[in-house]
Amino acid sequence: METSPSLKKGRLTLPQILNYAIGGLLAVGLVLSVLSAFHVCSSACAEGHKYRILGFAFETLGIAFFVFTIAAYLLGQRWPLFTTIAALSVAGAIGAETYFLYVQKYIIGKWCPLCVTIACTVGIIGVLCLIQYLLSGDRATTDQERRTHMLQKILGGMTSIAIGLVGFTVALFGIAKVEHSFADTNARGESPVFGNAKSPVEVYLFTDWFCPACRKTEPAIEKALPAIMAKARVFFIDVPIHEDSLNYLPYNLSFMLKEKGKYLQLRRALTALAEKDSSPSEADVAALAKKYGVTYHQLDFAEVNQGLKYFKKMTDKYSVDATPTVVITNPSTKKAKKLEGYNQITEANIPHIIDQLK
Repeated sequence: METSPSLKKGRLTLPQILNYAIGGLLAVGLVLSVLSAFHVCSSACAEGHKYRILGFAFETLGIAFFVFTIAAYLLGQRWPLFTTIAALSVAGAIGAETYFLYVQKYIIGKWCPLCVTIACTVGIIGVLCLIQYLLSGDRATTDQERRTHMLQKILGGMTSIAIGLVGFTVALFGIAKVEHSFADTNARGESPVFGNAKSPVEVYLFTDWFCPACRKTEPAIEKALPAIMAKARVFFIDVPIHEDSLNYLPYNLSFMLKEKGKYLQLRRALTALAEKDSSPSEADVAALAKKYGVTYHQLDFAEVNQGLKYFKKMTDKYSVDATPTVVITNPSTKKAKKLEGYNQITEANIPHIIDQLK
């Protein structure tokens, strides 16, 4: 049976099919990246969203990549140079996606369906680009021209591999997990930080609720706090050397997060309560708070656990093994000073050291 000329004319050639397929898959990748940006995914994706590449969210870079590559690919229909740019862009993305798949498998331990689909989409685009590249016409008429064309093919292939390795390397050194510090904000946006938020200096006050030396030092710290808070960011760190101090940690955290304006008064009241009762009830603490015109808010387990982990992290970071201890540090200059015991922790000493570290 003979096919009509019009039908033959309407058939797509293989290069055209490849063109449409690559363009369509680039559009699919863009849509998937937008969905990822809106976190339209299962709970398995949540961990992946905690990672960044060069400080940017994967979905942000994904959207930028697909928009750029689509633009280059469309321009390439008229100017071949842009087709090469689009292909090299895909090669770099394949390298980066290869490492991120490794991160999901062996570091995160969970597969993000959207991320894997995007990676597969990029991989398929890469294969189609390779086929398209290999099928690109050879119009050489002499042996010399054929050799030149072959060398160009080899050079193009090596360039693509090199760009892919660059993408892999960028991902290798650029991918990092974002660590949200309890010191900056908790899940509800409440911060336990006191003092001058713009100061480059940080002051960490490590105390234990049942430490006699801490109780002896507390008045000096309290007198110095106005000057300290004017000059630095201040953090109150519970170090439960005495086991009973764990009973006070949730109450102290609650007041730090919920009642910053009256925290120092409430802290003084908690210190006085600790001298009488090693295990106060929530009703006792609620009554104490009421005396100061505030309401005690019970924290959930996750918040208390997060705070406890943060206290432990800072205690380990500054090798604090006794209380009271004050650590004054300037993170930008990596300089720090540790004061231990009530003989070193004085009303004048801390502000003076803050000025030195600035």
